[in-house]
Amino acid sequence: MGSSKGDDWTYTRKRTEETKYKWTIKDFSTIPQKCGDKIQSPSFFTEDGEREWKLAFYPSGCNLLHPDSVGLFVTPLMPEDVKFKIELTLAIFTPEEMIRSRNCFIQWKKDMPDWGYQCFIKRSELLSLKKSNDSIIIHCDMRIYDTAVVSAFDNISSDLSKSLKSQKRSLINDFRSLFTDPQFSDFRIIVGNEIFHVHKNILAARSSTFAVMFKHEEMEENRKNEVKIENMDSELVKGMLEYIYTSEVQDLERLACGLLGAAEQYDLGGLKNMCMDTMYNLLTAENAADILVHADLYRISRLKEDTINFIKEHLTEVQSTESFRKISNAGLLMELLLAIGKQDGKTNKTDEKNT
Repeated sequence: MGSSKGDDWTYTRKRTEETKYKWTIKDFSTIPQKCGDKIQSPSFFTEDGEREWKLAFYPSGCNLLHPDSVGLFVTPLMPEDVKFKIELTLAIFTPEEMIRSRNCFIQWKKDMPDWGYQCFIKRSELLSLKKSNDSIIIHCDMRIYDTAVVSAFDNISSDLSKSLKSQKRSLINDFRSLFTDPQFSDFRIIVGNEIFHVHKNILAARSSTFAVMFKHEEMEENRKNEVKIENMDSELVKGMLEYIYTSEVQDLERLACGLLGAAEQYDLGGLKNMCMDTMYNLLTAENAADILVHADLYRISRLKEDTINFIKEHLTEVQSTESFRKISNAGLLMELLLAIGKQDGKTNKTDEKNT
């Protein structure tokens, strides 16, 4: 009897989830030209908020086998415990017309890091097109099918998790709308010719720097209800404010180095950690010297140590870069040379033992 009752609480559930996402890439002809360089889209989600994805776009090919092609991939950001099937359509548009569309049906397995096309379209074909504002628009349509055996408790837990994720996403979207709509703002941030309409209580709650500014009524910024920021460009300020309102930055990979200074100045510890993790994940021979300079400037010891280790392993390539030759901090250069010297010393001692 007990076994029969238990069976009644277990069942097989089939689900279908859909998502449609558009990603606009501006200034296509000027984005990184090096083979293997990629740009990633902001995160997007299935309708229930349960699965998170990103698109990876390789404007000059994803590897040396396809240097003249544009690569396009879709990547899940959350690990999957179950297999699922996905009907995927990827397309590239200009503002005027569709250029290329591809459709496939995939049996996705949990050990698949991404899926896509190494040769989605020839780069020369995209460059030859007349595009408004030099922009392309990538469309990603997905329909996901999966089957899971669940118990009543699992179902309740899953529904609760979905609900919480959906509520979190809804809250982020509401605060993003608050940032972009000036209607109820009470403070202005002026950067050059651009004005950001913001809310004192949100800025004060997220940044101790802003909180101190607003507590002192005699400060000019508080009396005028505006502040001028002159040591950052408008793109960085927009990224900082986007983080303050949503805890996200849609173009973080490109802005991480600059936002590190903003995070330090306005006491945004979460943004600082996001920038640090992003910079480490993007570490290459080409940008290692720049990242080292920023890590030293803002006293991020772990990133600095990791970058020094990376430079030691790729010394020849790093030394040939323009950013390495521009390092002007004598103390930092000495620290790097000493670290390289220690490695060479260990290597020489090992060689002596082996001879």
